[in-house]
Amino acid sequence: MTILDHYVASLSITAFTFFCVAVFVYFNNRKRDVNQTFTLWVLTVTIWSFGESRLIIAPNDAIALFLARLIYAGIIFIGPTFVHFVYVFLGITGKKRRHVLSSFYLFSVISLIFNFTNLLTPPPVAKFSFRYYWGATGIIYPYHLVIWWMIVMYGLFELFKACSLSTGARRNQLKYVFWGALIGYLCGASNYLPFFNIELYPYNPFATYGVPVFPIVVTYAIFAYRLMDINVIITRSLAYGALTTIIAGTYIGLMVVIDRFFGGVAQYNPIVAHALLFIGALCALIYVLPQMKIRAIELARRAVFGGKYDYQQELIEAAKKIPTMLDLEQLGDYILTKIRNAMMIDKLSLLVYDEAEEAYLVLTSFGLDKDILSRVKIDENSGLVGFLKSRPEPILKDELERIDKVSIEDRDLMKKQFDSLGAELCIPLMVKDDLAGILALGNKRTKDMFTEEDLQSLLALANQVALTTEYIKAVDKISSEKRYVGLGKAAMRMAHDIKNPLVPLKTFLQILPVKYPREFAKMAKLDAEFTGRFYGSALEGIDRINRLIERALHYVGHPQPHFSRVKLDVLLDEVLTQEDVSMRKAKIQLKKQYKSLDSDIEADREQLMELFSNLISNSIDAMEESQTKKLTIKAQKSRSDQVAVEIVDTGCGISRDKINTVFDPFITYKHKGSGLGLAIVKKIVDDHHGSVEVKSTPGKGTSFKITLLKKQ
Repeated sequence: MTILDHYVASLSITAFTFFCVAVFVYFNNRKRDVNQTFTLWVLTVTIWSFGESRLIIAPNDAIALFLARLIYAGIIFIGPTFVHFVYVFLGITGKKRRHVLSSFYLFSVISLIFNFTNLLTPPPVAKFSFRYYWGATGIIYPYHLVIWWMIVMYGLFELFKACSLSTGARRNQLKYVFWGALIGYLCGASNYLPFFNIELYPYNPFATYGVPVFPIVVTYAIFAYRLMDINVIITRSLAYGALTTIIAGTYIGLMVVIDRFFGGVAQYNPIVAHALLFIGALCALIYVLPQMKIRAIELARRAVFGGKYDYQQELIEAAKKIPTMLDLEQLGDYILTKIRNAMMIDKLSLLVYDEAEEAYLVLTSFGLDKDILSRVKIDENSGLVGFLKSRPEPILKDELERIDKVSIEDRDLMKKQFDSLGAELCIPLMVKDDLAGILALGNKRTKDMFTEEDLQSLLALANQVALTTEYIKAVDKISSEKRYVGLGKAAMRMAHDIKNPLVPLKTFLQILPVKYPREFAKMAKLDAEFTGRFYGSALEGIDRINRLIERALHYVGHPQPHFSRVKLDVLLDEVLTQEDVSMRKAKIQLKKQYKSLDSDIEADREQLMELFSNLISNSIDAMEESQTKKLTIKAQKSRSDQVAVEIVDTGCGISRDKINTVFDPFITYKHKGSGLGLAIVKKIVDDHHGSVEVKSTPGKGTSFKITLLKKQ
């Protein structure tokens, strides 16, 4: 090939690769500013390289002049569009961006005006001994070139500065963009030498072959580091890229051959011929890719991953076994072990939603401090949870800075939550529109970054884990209900067996003084204290047993609620009116914080009366020996579809070792308690599809928070 052929070939390859990358980036997410500015910049390079490849072999002076000014129209905007892309990519905003870009674009517009005069772009002339066309330089061209290079260097400097201050995947993204752009500009600079009649072989023409390094590097950064958040699968993209390269190479080869054989024919127009050939190459690209993609993807997968790709098989095997598990902790340990061994992750944790805590808690983990993890609690209303619900896909820690529509406070909190889990990657466990849990992964021990292939595989596995998690919870709930029904039937039989002999026993004690008045009076005279105490205690004991049995029967046979519209503030007032005498007697100070609630809910009125009456009665008993006796009733809308009622007392409190059993039936820590009051509270709340949360500090008081749905 001659030097002429090398110029044409290198510039054509540059135009084709830049154009393909521009189209690929733009159509992956054309609404994002970073994609738009990148595409605009790359298209200016495409205009330059394609136009110059045609200028060299232009058939006459008129076409050469038209192409020269078209080329320089593209060159003029390369610098400003590059800086614009850098600003958007780095997230630089404010007056600095506005002033700098305004001045750069103003310079380009002024240059564009001069581009149509001989002051900047005079008619092209034949260069060197090969007598092909090349752009000529006007009077102001050298000054324009100096300013143009200053703009380009400024953009490179901003990239370099940001790269030196970044870490992780973001640093790798910036590194590849910086070095790719630098190499591209240095190689492209060889095309300025002929303007000044400098022939520096082999730097020109061969350096131009290095300009496509930039789109190649950008493509790799997209694959490996999700550059500009473009989601592609590496093997599929590599396969398409290989096929595209084959077609592009064929296109360049045919172009050179046609020019060589038909260049001397008078009717031959190289511009028309190359345009038709370019269209033919695009048509071939569209037709061949679907035909060959399966085979190409498989070859690319083997070439890129080799033995490393085996982890996919392990994850597939794990996905097959997951549905057979019926224990939540066993599921968590199994899946984390599989991921850790398959992908060599240093730290992992699995968080699942806890209804009582209204937060996501760590179920199981590897490589993390258990004491620290026990304090990790990600609230259901936190920024991370909200983000994963709104965008159910993996999120890398390094991507947090570039999340749109997230406040600075939420972003900082999300970073802290990542740090508390030692995580570089969080994957949502979604069931329909609900977030069932979060899979948090640290770094790979190989120091490799997570590829898009990794993320897609983990997301598919996480979805399987989410479904299984919900299934296990449902099975546990059904099993619990079955055990409860069985326990209820047994308790009812036992209660009847106990109650039957109590009836004649109480009757006997009651009629004893009536049936045998003399004997009873004589016995009372002989030992009045014993007779009175024994007789009274026996009757009182029988009554207490009866009450306990009735409460037990009420608990196990508690009816299902009959829902109707209930004004919650009115209902709370009625309960407090019933308890008013007890509170006055105990000298308790009452504080109501629900006057402005005005909220109707669907509930069983009688059951709610019983629920709040039990809780308030417990609070009164708990403050019997307290110096400060204060009862606070709060109610507010916790969400658009929920209402929360909180009952706070300053009583004796509940110790930490007992608080987990307060809702268990027949367990009481009061002298005269039945152990069923709070159990009934829990059952009523469950039947209303709500939740109850208890917090207590021994010696300071207890808080019960009841959350109820507004609509059933």
